[in-house]
Amino acid sequence: MGVRGGGFLEAGDGDERGRGKARARVNAPKLALIRPASAGILPTFPSWSRASALDPNSFSFLERSSPENFLDLALKEAQRALEADEVPVGAVIVDMPTGRVIARAHNQRELLQDPTAHAEVVAITQAAAHYGSWRLTQAALFVTLEPCIMCAGAIVLARIPKVYYSADDPKAGAYRSVFEILANSKNNHVPEVLAGIKAAESGELLREFFRKKRLPPTNGRKGPPG
Repeated sequence: MGVRGGGFLEAGDGDERGRGKARARVNAPKLALIRPASAGILPTFPSWSRASALDPNSFSFLERSSPENFLDLALKEAQRALEADEVPVGAVIVDMPTGRVIARAHNQRELLQDPTAHAEVVAITQAAAHYGSWRLTQAALFVTLEPCIMCAGAIVLARIPKVYYSADDPKAGAYRSVFEILANSKNNHVPEVLAGIKAAESGELLREFFRKKRLPPTNGRKGPPG
């Protein structure tokens, strides 16, 4: 997820805690919306909780229910980003054996003045803290916009096996729109990716954000200077 300059496509248009930055993201006093999973306030979905860690199909919890529910949670995070004047992208990470949301985040680059504070990266940091491991091999990522190069790289490095995203990003997308990081068979890990879920809702949030950015500043003048 990047600045992306307002460009994106919907599905119909194309087909414990770590150190350094990780600690800042989890512990920063202003980050009320960055919550460790241990706080006990992240939702679970009983219909998905029947999946077993020994299930031969690790994604069977999604086959019994709809991933739209998780992307609805990601869209709520994107809405929070919009309200904070951040690019409205949200992400959640789900533990596949239990169907429990273990991380949720939105873009916070302006708040943290950190170019790496994209929704996916912040959520991955939370999930790693939850597991006590950088290997997120039993997690699924749900994000409202096609990941950028940085976030796609983080997904590969974290060994996340399944990614769902909403709108394509024709200016910075790193699955199929501009780059193919997540689809590159030369990587040592290639996740499964499903795109286009809740694309219209994600696209509307992005359009609203960039419409506001294009409005002239309100400086008290009723007309052009002079």
